[in-house]
Amino acid sequence: MTWQPIETAPQDGTEILVYYKTQYANGKGCSVVSFSRYGYWCVTAVGGHDCEQDFDDKDVKFWMPLLAAPDN
Repeated sequence: MTWQPIETAPQDGTEILVYYKTQYANGKGCSVVSFSRYGYWCVTAVGGHDCEQDFDDKDVKFWMPLLAAPDN
């Protein structure tokens, strides 16, 4: 599995891992996100469906699918 350009990411609500630039900490980060019906990438609240946009969409550069969950 390798990082792919964000332009190729699914925009159907599928959760994916994204890499983005940030002005905080070490200047980069990763988050599990989905593309919202509002037209931007958002982090889904734990245990819910609320969308929290915590980075600027133009800073999202790459994505990859999430790994499958363990069997047990």
